[in-house]
Amino acid sequence: MKHAFMKNIKLLAVAACTLCGCRDKESSAQVAKDTAKPTPQTYTSNLISQKANSTVVFDVPSLLRLSMLEVKKKLGPPNDELQANVTDTERSLVYDKKGLRLTINYFVRTNQIDNISLATINHDTTAYSYLEPIGNLRHQDTTYVIKPQEGEKAGQYHGLLITPNPPVEFPVEP
Repeated sequence: MKHAFMKNIKLLAVAACTLCGCRDKESSAQVAKDTAKPTPQTYTSNLISQKANSTVVFDVPSLLRLSMLEVKKKLGPPNDELQANVTDTERSLVYDKKGLRLTINYFVRTNQIDNISLATINHDTTAYSYLEPIGNLRHQDTTYVIKPQEGEKAGQYHGLLITPNPPVEFPVEP
């Protein structure tokens, strides 16, 4: 069925090119080929967007004021724990769930969250707003700041960077 659908799209594109005055069969075929391919990024974003309308995957605001022990207790063991810099003053907890990656960056000595990244795994997207309901985020909330993370290509985004506002202060641990 999918093959027949794609073949019909190609035929329609070739016919449109012919009517519009494309010069040769090769350029008509190229237009048909380009027209018939949905990008994987668009397809994946649409799937996530449809699921996002009703599902909170990570409740980011509830994590911003927690210590790292409390975060681990709430989310369970991370998929990965990274040393974020050479001096080992910053680390990251990484959680993957439902095609999303939550990265919690924190200061080792204070257990203070520096920021949280909520991003898609393995692709960039042209719209990042669908991540807000997935992370239970609202632009109107003044307890955190949301910034889009730019992707590799112009006009694309990798995810959202959420920073506590004002930053959380924990006592320094010995």
